[in-house]
Amino acid sequence: MEGEKVDCVQIKDIIPHYINHTAGKEDIQKVEEHLSKCENCRNYLSNLWEKDDREIKQLVSSQNKLWGCDLFTMFVLGAAGVMVIFLVSLLFRKG
Repeated sequence: MEGEKVDCVQIKDIIPHYINHTAGKEDIQKVEEHLSKCENCRNYLSNLWEKDDREIKQLVSSQNKLWGCDLFTMFVLGAAGVMVIFLVSLLFRKG
C-alpha cells in the first residue's frame, strides 16, 4: 500500500506535465500505465481537466464581453455607427 502511495505522489507530480504535453516519453508511459490501475489518480486527472474546462469557459465568457456588451451588440453598434457616418457624408457631399 505504501509503495502505491509513493507512486501516486510521483504520478501527481507528473500529471500537470502530462496535461500540458510537456512530459517526456518515459513519464507519459509511466502515467498511462499507472492510470490504468489507479482509480484515485484517474479521478485526480479528471478533476484537473474539469477545472481547466471551467477556467477556459470563464475566460472565453469574459473575453466575449467588451464594455459590458456582448460581441453581437458591439457589432450592431459598430455597423450603425458606420451607417451614420456614411449618411452624414452623403448629406454634406458636394455635388
